[in-house]
Amino acid sequence: MDKGKKDGDTLATTATQPTYPEAVTMARRFLESWMAGNGQGLVAGKSLADPCDWKAMNNEVLGAAMLRKRPDDLVDWANADRDGWDALQLGLANAVERGNAIPAEARQWLGLFLRGEIERPHGSAGTHSAEGLHLAIYMAIHALTQRGIKATRNDASAPVSACDAVADALVQLGKEPTTFHGVKRVWQAMKKQVKPGIPRS
Repeated sequence: MDKGKKDGDTLATTATQPTYPEAVTMARRFLESWMAGNGQGLVAGKSLADPCDWKAMNNEVLGAAMLRKRPDDLVDWANADRDGWDALQLGLANAVERGNAIPAEARQWLGLFLRGEIERPHGSAGTHSAEGLHLAIYMAIHALTQRGIKATRNDASAPVSACDAVADALVQLGKEPTTFHGVKRVWQAMKKQVKPGIPRS
């Protein structure tokens, strides 16, 4: 590896850097794909930019992972919080479909659930979020940086950064944020939560 490259830059391609209009088109196609529900497995048929679809997919992934590694914490969460309940219910559905073993703690909860002896906790207002879209924005910017486009710029520079391209793509798609500064805020916030291109688990 070149000494000038950071570990996160090892995915950089040698393809020609796209022009700015090409970068906007690439960002738009990526975002459209993210929203189209064309994925496979747990994301099939889900628009990951839709807060309800994102939440359902995220809860199922989280529930399946916690069921395998931390079933007691998952059951405690399910008894206290609506998101935990959904995560456990979807994680159990995933385990049953795959024929995976169900830990004893979760089997007891499942028995109570099937008999109707427990109730789903009440939810809190404002549970919808743009986290799915924000992750898509982060990944679109990351993909453009791998093609040689700078992620951000200073205010005096020409508006041709990856954040500008993604903002223009979001304008075309009727989604927000639609400004360089709004997209840059998402990029910077998501950078703290993910490794290059991969959400933190």
